[in-house]
Amino acid sequence: ILDHIIRPARRFYPAVRFLGLLRSSLSAGENKSFHHQDFPAIEIYPQAQCFIFAGNLDESIALFRATAMDFKVTTLNHKKKEPLVHDSAARPLWILSYYAALYGSKGKVMQHTDPYMPIRLREPPDFTQVPNTPAYQEISEYLRRNTAPLSQIAEDTGINIRLVIDFTNACREIQLIEQKDAQTSDAAQAIPPKAPPGLIQRIRSSLKKIKTESLKK
Repeated sequence: ILDHIIRPARRFYPAVRFLGLLRSSLSAGENKSFHHQDFPAIEIYPQAQCFIFAGNLDESIALFRATAMDFKVTTLNHKKKEPLVHDSAARPLWILSYYAALYGSKGKVMQHTDPYMPIRLREPPDFTQVPNTPAYQEISEYLRRNTAPLSQIAEDTGINIRLVIDFTNACREIQLIEQKDAQTSDAAQAIPPKAPPGLIQRIRSSLKKIKTESLKK
């Protein structure tokens, strides 16, 4: 089933969802406001590392699945005082990134992600701040103990692979995922590279020729 999911046409392309708009604004470091006709506006403050949203994130799944074209993005007035993370209306910005990846994924592997690469979890997300389900808890505990690719995680836990993809996409977005390709690299270094076809034969012929000429002398 993974081979079917990871086809290019079935990948999660952040640029066409809210996550892409959020990434772009974070990269620019600019205070922005995102407006969608069906939801309250979202204000982000990259320097202060917080955001403001009057709605309920858990009830706003459609917001993160809407196309980027459905949003109006405006730059906030520079004179407007930035909120602080501990202000009652503000929340840490990583939470918004997590939600955007979790719900924007729709069970699709993230663009530029190698679905066959073994991964592990550096640490679990703060489940007091983001969706906490038995499935996410189990995947989190599994990836704290094991290093495995997506298909193995789903097989060993018995959890639908689309849920595994959503969760790992979200964790990857906030830098909690660690790829374990070091063993592969070490193994590659330990195995001498194969000689080009015919090289060994040419070397033997040259050595034989040198030996023959030496005997003639």
